[in-house]
Amino acid sequence: MELNNSIELLNKTKQQRNILAIFQLTQLLIILILAIALLREDKQTIILPSIISEEYLLTSNFLSSSYREDLALDFIYLILNVNPSNVEENYKRFLNNVSAGAYPEVRGQLIAMMETINKKRLSTFFHVSEIASNRDFVKVKGRLTKVLGKTVVENKEKAFAIKFIRERGAVKINLFEELDEI
Repeated sequence: MELNNSIELLNKTKQQRNILAIFQLTQLLIILILAIALLREDKQTIILPSIISEEYLLTSNFLSSSYREDLALDFIYLILNVNPSNVEENYKRFLNNVSAGAYPEVRGQLIAMMETINKKRLSTFFHVSEIASNRDFVKVKGRLTKVLGKTVVENKEKAFAIKFIRERGAVKINLFEELDEI
């Protein structure tokens, strides 16, 4: 009698194990289906510049020139209108928008600029005179003024190029450089 009870208990345990295994396999299948659906879905990220000059068109592989220009202006102002009290925070915010591939180079550029600003206690101001874009770059020209206290140390025409890419559904900076030609 005790043997029959043990066999019956063993059979019930096997049934429960099998039911549990079926549920676990079903969960695994559902997770895989959701993961594949998530990876295939076109993600949308909305990043708005502080000033909207005209309507924007953003798709998975296209950014309108007006959007790229407004975004470039925001980023130019963020990193070129700085002083020792805000330079570190502005550069961190800028770096949060740099693509993974360009990050080391851009970070190196910004660190060098930040060290100069902090060491010399400079304030810099950039006044845009012209902005132009093509499919690859946004080119921003203007006057960069460096001030020490109330004394203008440097006041030169400068030009910068910014290139944007789509990275994991977000618009990221892929290149930021000062141009030799003005």
